[in-house]
Amino acid sequence: MRVSCLCPQSVQTDMTRDGTGSAGINGVLTPAQVAEVVVQTMRDERFLALPHPEVAQYFQAKGQDYDRWLGGMQKLYAQHMGQPPQR
Repeated sequence: MRVSCLCPQSVQTDMTRDGTGSAGINGVLTPAQVAEVVVQTMRDERFLALPHPEVAQYFQAKGQDYDRWLGGMQKLYAQHMGQPPQR
C-alpha cells in the first residue's frame, strides 16, 4: 500500500469563503482540480500531491535555509496584508 500526502495551498471550500489569506496569492483551486492532482499522484505512485507547483519550491527553500524561508513567508504575508516590506 502506498501513502500520499496532499499539500495544496488555497482550495475553494467553505474555509476560504471569507477570504483566501496569503495562501491565495498563487491562486485558488477548485476541489475538482485538487482531486485530479490527487488521482494522478496515486496513479504515478508518488508521495507528494502538489496541486500548486509553487509548494515544491517552498518545500525545498524551507529545507535549505529555514530562517530565510521564514523571512520569505513573513514578506508574503505582509504583501497579502498590504503592508510595506520590512528590511
